Amino acid sequence: MPGNGVPLVQPKRWQRFDIIRLFVLVICVLLLLRTFFLDAYHVPTGSMAPTLVGRHRACSCPRCGFTVQVGLHERDDAADETQARWYQHAWCPNCGAMGLPIHQSAVASGQRMIVNKTAFVTRSPKRWEVVVFHLFGLDFIKRILGLPDETVEIKDGDLFVNGALCRKTLEEVKAMRILVFDHNYQPKPMTWAPRWESAPQRTNGQLLSGATLHLDGTSTSDGWHLVAYRHFCLNTKKFLPITDEYAYNGAEPSRTVPVHDLMLECDIEIQAGQGTLALGISDGKDHLIALLTPDGRATLHVANGFSVPMLQQPG
Repeated sequence: MPGNGVPLVQPKRWQRFDIIRLFVLVICVLLLLRTFFLDAYHVPTGSMAPTLVGRHRACSCPRCGFTVQVGLHERDDAADETQARWYQHAWCPNCGAMGLPIHQSAVASGQRMIVNKTAFVTRSPKRWEVVVFHLFGLDFIKRILGLPDETVEIKDGDLFVNGALCRKTLEEVKAMRILVFDHNYQPKPMTWAPRWESAPQRTNGQLLSGATLHLDGTSTSDGWHLVAYRHFCLNTKKFLPITDEYAYNGAEPSRTVPVHDLMLECDIEIQAGQGTLALGISDGKDHLIALLTPDGRATLHVANGFSVPMLQQPG
């Protein structure tokens, strides 16, 4: 008893039995969560790449510095010279450089994902969702395309449901897009032909400098400056259509099916001046023009083609 009459209370010490009991409780909670609510899965293959990447090899492209990933193949268990032959066609999806030394890179493990087992208890599955299902004694990780009572057809890379084209939302497109070209990773000079072409040429500086496009809207007589992307291939010396050939497949046989879902992404910074910025995109058949003004207004137009008169008076 201290002098003020308040008894001292000794803090409770953790006993060995208490620690064991807490450990058992944690294990029981984890088992309960895994049995009824959550489960962890390892992504074995790259069939869902780039959304989910399986076991793969990765290296930096010697020409543009872009990180190239190639899925692991069954032949990786063979001799080193076999691996070299298997990966000899590995190429960079950004600049098209061929023969990357991907076989010299170490094997990286596939991603791991946590699956919510109760996701479809209160709602039905949605199109484009990534799901895990068990079939033939194996676990499959796939994306939902068809729903009950639907007829699904994939034609030229487009999904048709009950005969009608199934369009994606902006968020769905972003979740499934595959990189075609990143201007921030520019190849070394004299190793390729630039994919961005500008016209007319400026007399007071470059229109396209590095990864930045400089437009001057202070002069009303300056007219239109055009910058066009050309999907140039250094090996064939030709402008090629954008196809579904995927660099992650490495030496898999190439496919030449053109794609029609294209996306242009850029950062726009307005410093001064007036004018209109027109962003156009085309798959060779359909032509879309987005007109942006300095006050933040944007309009979308469907055109017959790209030309300066059409830009001046969009239809």
